Amino acid sequence: MADPSAGDVPAQSPQRSVSRRREADELRRQRTAALFAAAADCPAHARLGIHQRIVLDHLEIAEVVARRYAGPRSDWSDLKQVASLGLIKAVKGFDLDKGSDFVAYCVPTIAGEVKRHLRDHGWFVRPPRTVQDLRARIAVETQWLIQTLGREPSARDLATALSVGLGQVTEALQSEGSLRPASLDVGQDADSDDPAHPRSLLEVLASDDALLARAEMRVLVVQACRGLTDRERHIVYRRYFEDWTQAEIAMELQVTQMQVSRLLGGILAKLRLEMNPTSTPDVSGRGQPARPRESTAAMTSAGVTASSAGSG
Repeated sequence: MADPSAGDVPAQSPQRSVSRRREADELRRQRTAALFAAAADCPAHARLGIHQRIVLDHLEIAEVVARRYAGPRSDWSDLKQVASLGLIKAVKGFDLDKGSDFVAYCVPTIAGEVKRHLRDHGWFVRPPRTVQDLRARIAVETQWLIQTLGREPSARDLATALSVGLGQVTEALQSEGSLRPASLDVGQDADSDDPAHPRSLLEVLASDDALLARAEMRVLVVQACRGLTDRERHIVYRRYFEDWTQAEIAMELQVTQMQVSRLLGGILAKLRLEMNPTSTPDVSGRGQPARPRESTAAMTSAGVTASSAGSG
């Protein structure tokens, strides 16, 4: 006994569906050819309206082409808009005298516009063209290797299949992060105390690094010491690297201790001005100048600064 809920409409076979689709495509091709023929014999303002009808009739094709190039790191709305602009370009450039199949002409035109957009605007940090092309080949080859090997292919598998160097494959794979880098504000920490509000990547990475601060100060000191004379660098080296007293330096230079004190005051004032041009140097030379805490620590701990400020 037949099921009354099944209805009287028989299910269409796949062959019948394909046949109906082909009939619809042929009707659209004929309709499009007739519209282009009519547009060729009408004034400009009427031609624009006909072209708009053709564009609206083929928007589905533009969307299909855009989806072909869509990926997890690409903006779908942008690709769809670029594909639509490519369709408009195809309508304007189509010549009915060279062929009546508009779809065969518009698909590569739309694809070219989408690929050009991805090449020029899809990369946050744009790698060389060779790296981009290899990355596209890797994406296609990866799908085939997954089916063949039954697993995710390694970089060496890809290099062998594509007949390129392992280093080239590694570089192309690493360029994936240049498309759209991960935002520092997106929650990344799954082990956060509050699972509902995970810590952002910026909070996880950011930290106070005393060694980094001293490294920056050492670089500043090196650059500032380059502006000193040989004699001034010699005094700095004796005082802050070999820890000589002012009296010992004075004896070596055959000057008084007061003169050494004034020389040190002038040197430190010059270094302060070099490292901070907005500061006002104090060259009065009264008494022993105080050592700047950061710069003195940097000078006494940096071997690279010692070589730059060497004893001449």
